[in-house]
Amino acid sequence: MEKIDLLSQRQGLALVAVLLLLMVLTLAGSTVFLMTGTDLKISVNAQQNMSALYAAEAGVHSLLAHYRGTPEAFFLKKTGRQLNFPSTEPRAANWEEFRVWLSALRYDPADVPRYVELTVQSREPLSRAAARVKAVIAHNQLPRPFQPGLVTAGRLGVSGAAFLRTGVQANQGYTLAPALLEELGQNQYALGQSVDPAAPDYRPPVPVPFLSAGDLEYYRSLARTGNNLFLMGNQELNLAGNQQGRLIFVEGDVQVRGCDLTGVTLISTGVVTFSGNSRLNVQQQIDTAIITTRDIVMKNEGEAGGVFWSGGSFIPAGRGNLQGMIVSQGGIQADSSFRFQRVDRIQNPYLPPPSSGPRFVIKGWLQL
Repeated sequence: MEKIDLLSQRQGLALVAVLLLLMVLTLAGSTVFLMTGTDLKISVNAQQNMSALYAAEAGVHSLLAHYRGTPEAFFLKKTGRQLNFPSTEPRAANWEEFRVWLSALRYDPADVPRYVELTVQSREPLSRAAARVKAVIAHNQLPRPFQPGLVTAGRLGVSGAAFLRTGVQANQGYTLAPALLEELGQNQYALGQSVDPAAPDYRPPVPVPFLSAGDLEYYRSLARTGNNLFLMGNQELNLAGNQQGRLIFVEGDVQVRGCDLTGVTLISTGVVTFSGNSRLNVQQQIDTAIITTRDIVMKNEGEAGGVFWSGGSFIPAGRGNLQGMIVSQGGIQADSSFRFQRVDRIQNPYLPPPSSGPRFVIKGWLQL
C-alpha cells in the first residue's frame, strides 16, 4: 500500500491558493488602475472642455467691450475684420492656448439695430478640446430717471384742466389743479416731490441726468460719421418722414419744423424750438429724441412723439398732444392746453449717453 504524503498535498493546495489570491489581487489592481486612468482622462477632458468654454466666453466679452468702446461698429452693423476679431479659425492661438473666432453674426434687420446674435467658437489643436457659445448683445434702454414719464429737477406748475397720463417726479414740488390731481390718482399714476419729507407723496430727489462734456464730444464725433450731420451756428431745419436713425448735432440754437417726423436724434448746445409734428414708427415705438443743454420750446400744432430731454426748462407752448418722455433740469410751467401721455416703448440708438452707464449688455447666452 502506498503512503499518502499529506504534508506535500497541503503544500500544493497552499501554493494553488496563493496563486489564485495573487491572480485576484492582480486583476483587482489592474481594474483599479484602469478605472483610475479612465477617471483621470475624463477629468482632464472635462477640464480642457471647460477651459475651451471659458475661451469662447472670453470671445463674447471681447466683442461686448468692442461695441461699448466703439458703438458705431454696432450701429453700422460691422462684421468680420471690421470688428478686429477673426471670422474664421486662426492659424495660431489668440487666447492662451486656444484659437477663438466668430463663426456667426446676425444683426437686427431694422435700420437701427437693437441687438446682434453671435456665435463664438474655440479650439485647442493638441487636445482637440472645443466649445461653441451663442449670445445676444443688446443695446441698453433708457436709464432709470426717465422711467416715470415726466421728471424735472425743478418745479412743475400746470394751471387749468390739462391732460396728463403719466407718472410725475418734481424734485422742487408741483402745483396742479385739484381736478387734475384727482384724475391722476384715479388712474393710479404716481406723483412725487422732494421738498416736504412729511408729505405722503415725498420721494428722495431723483438725480436728473444731464449731458456731460464727454457726452457732447461723443455725439459730436458720431455726427461726423455716415449719414449723420454736424452743423455749426444757429440753424433752421425742415425735416420730413423717416430719417432712418440719423443723428444731427447743432452747435447753437435750432428751429425745427417736423412733418410726420420719425427716426431722428437732434442734439443741440442751444435752445431748441420745435413746431409741426412727429410720430411713432411703424412698430408703434418712439424713436425720435430732442436733446439740448438749454431749453426746449414745443410749438407743435399736431401730435409730437419723442424723448424730450432739456438741460434747461421744458416749455410746452403748442396746442398739440405730446407723447413719450420728458426729462428737464429746469422747471416746467404749462397752462390748460398741456396734453402729455407717457409712452415707454422707446427705441433710440443714441440713448442712454455714455455717462449713464454701459450702453450694451449681454441679454442671454447658450452653450451649443
